[in-house]
Amino acid sequence: KTEKVMLAKRFAVIYLLSEEVPTSYIAESLGMSYSTIFRMSLKYDIGRYSLLLGAIKQEKSDLWRILEKILRAGLPPRTGRGRWKFLYR
Repeated sequence: KTEKVMLAKRFAVIYLLSEEVPTSYIAESLGMSYSTIFRMSLKYDIGRYSLLLGAIKQEKSDLWRILEKILRAGLPPRTGRGRWKFLYR
């Protein structure tokens, strides 16, 4: 079960990196270490995940839409009014 969760988190990291979500938000929202996110970010930058991303963007299946909604709901807004509101909860 733990391996399935980690695999899902890694897919989420790749997707969020492609959406240009800051690495600090990714690490905090997924509960992953900054070093893991940084390492994956470096691999993303050199194109190691391009095949996977191509398949994701081509399909854009329901799973990815659901994953995107779940992750976006957990992340604070990047800009605009109320973006720091989560700090005062």
